[in-house]
Formats: sequence, C-alpha cells, structure tokens
Amino acid sequence: MFKQFYYFLYIIGGISLLICEGGISAPIEIGVGTRAQGMGGAFVGVADDASATYWNPAGLGKLEDGEARFMHWLPDELQNVSIEWFGLSYPFTLVNPQGIGISWLRKGASLEQGRDTITTSMSENTYSFSYGFSLVKKLIVGVTANRFSINSNIGSSSGVGIDAGLLYVLNPYVKMGFIARNLSANLGDENFLPTYRTGIAIGTQKFVIVTDVSTKDRVNGKDNITFHYFGGLEIKIIPQFAVRIGYNDNNPINAGIGVNIKNVLIEYAYSNATTIKKTEGLTNSHRIELGYKFYIPSKK
Repeated sequence: MFKQFYYFLYIIGGISLLICEGGISAPIEIGVGTRAQGMGGAFVGVADDASATYWNPAGLGKLEDGEARFMHWLPDELQNVSIEWFGLSYPFTLVNPQGIGISWLRKGASLEQGRDTITTSMSENTYSFSYGFSLVKKLIVGVTANRFSINSNIGSSSGVGIDAGLLYVLNPYVKMGFIARNLSANLGDENFLPTYRTGIAIGTQKFVIVTDVSTKDRVNGKDNITFHYFGGLEIKIIPQFAVRIGYNDNNPINAGIGVNIKNVLIEYAYSNATTIKKTEGLTNSHRIELGYKFYIPSKK
C-alpha cells in the first residue's frame, strides 16, 4: 500500500511538490507525445508537430501543416493512474512564417485505502496557448502561456506560468533548440523554480538523430544543478511508417512506431524503467496517440 501511495503522489507531481528556498520544484515532467517518448524524450531541437506547444513553442513558427493529436499514457502497475494530452497546431503566414497552438495535459489518479475503502482522488491540469514566429531567416522564437490547476479531496490550487523557446536552423540538416520553462510561474502562493533544456536534431526527412540536456535547480533540497540526458533516433522506413528508439537516464529503454495513413496518424511508444528508478516512483509505461494532419493551402 505504501508503494502504491508513493507512486500516486509521484505521478500527480504537483501535489507532492517539495518546498525549496525561494520557490518550489516544478511539477514532474512526464513529457507529451509518442514521437518524443519513442526517441527517449529528446525533442526540443525537433518540435515539428502539435506537441511543440510543450517541447518548444518556437517550432510552431516552422510548421508546414496543421495537426490535432490526442495521447493516452498508461503506466504499468498503476491501474488507477492515467495521463491524457490533447494538442492542436495551426501554421500561417503574414510577413514571416508563424504558428499558434493550444494544448491540454491532465494527470489523474485515485487511491482506495483503509478498511472503509476511502477513495482519494487527485487531478492536475495544464492548459496552454502557444505562439511561434520566424524572427529572422534562421532564428525562430516562441512563447507558451500556461494555466495550472490542481483538484483533490484534500484541496485545490491554481496558478499561471510562461515558457519561452528558441529554434535555430543552422542548415537543412541541423536544428538547435532551447526552452526555459516556468518563467514567472506559480501555484497558489508558491513560485516554481525555472527549468532549462537544450537540444540538437540532425537528419533529413527519412531519419533524424536527436539529443537533449535538461537542468533543474535545487531538486530534493540540493543546492547544485541537476542534469538529465536524453537521446534517440527516428527512421522512416517508408513515408507512411517510422520506427524510433531512445535512451534517457530515467527510462533507459524507449521505443516506438508511427503509422501515417493518408492524413490519419496512429502512434505507439513504450518506456522501460530500471529497478532503481521503479523504487523512486517511475514505472514502465505505454503511450498511444491518434492524430489528424490537415493541410494549409496558403502554406503550399
């Protein structure tokens, strides 16, 4: 029961925030989308689909087509925990290429405990609006406005936050990305500490190699900065079918596939946690995603 309760708090994240000097650690980053997870969670330098609202809003300024995506995330061993995400992106051109995106991320869990089977339920929601635009020929900037809300049997809270991203297109084969999350972010009366992530994507339309590094300050009461590493590969065997593999220091084994049938997207990703990470609250997980790509005549 204790192990289940620990998982319960860990997944919800926002409820189990650890108080630090000058702010609180941000909610646990579980990431969104199956493409990113299949590549180990390295996506800041890619950010070329509707999940750019989460990974790097600057990517919205380079999209060619609009997308709608819905993801369901289910961890093994945690039958009462589920995570859903919905994202919508729409590119357009005024003077320079631009794009907007909206998204919703929900983390929910319920736990039955005690002889009277009292059910405790919690949910954390993040509502986001993103905008990205090409500042100059090779540099794209983006910003995301977030609205946080937490609801549970034991109380509720809400807050707001800002994410800012950059995407530099070095050449047709190399992109570099950066995002600063939780700038001026809060939950109730407490402020989040910001986190930073940078990444590089190298490849073509047929394959891409990606790597990310993220930093977070004052984790678990430590004064030093904590680094996390992510990397992966995507190969399109044919234009309609892609395979992905990836690694990160939380889930060393990540893999996924993607199928594109005309405008319909069907994707799956799997992550495997080590025994040590399972004791820290992480677990194996499966992600299923459905999407629809709609073409923008003015972009063609």
